[in-house]
Amino acid sequence: MIYAIAPVQILKGQATQLNIYAVTVQLDSSATIQWSLLDASNVGLANGAMTLTGTDYTAWGTDDSYIPAQVAVQLGVTLA
Repeated sequence: MIYAIAPVQILKGQATQLNIYAVTVQLDSSATIQWSLLDASNVGLANGAMTLTGTDYTAWGTDDSYIPAQVAVQLGVTLA
């Protein structure tokens, strides 16, 4: 799913979107999230993965809006 972010300059250009394209869950343990930063033309500028564990994982609960918010915090970007 693609989320608008406040524009941020990175090495390859200006990112304006956060794409979360896969979440792998280890029940009662962790979630690994695949993400990419895109420009306004949907061109990928950066990508990676992060794993939520411990309190970050348990805070997710049933509110899926937590995932993009947490990824944005970890990447230092602001959801628009």
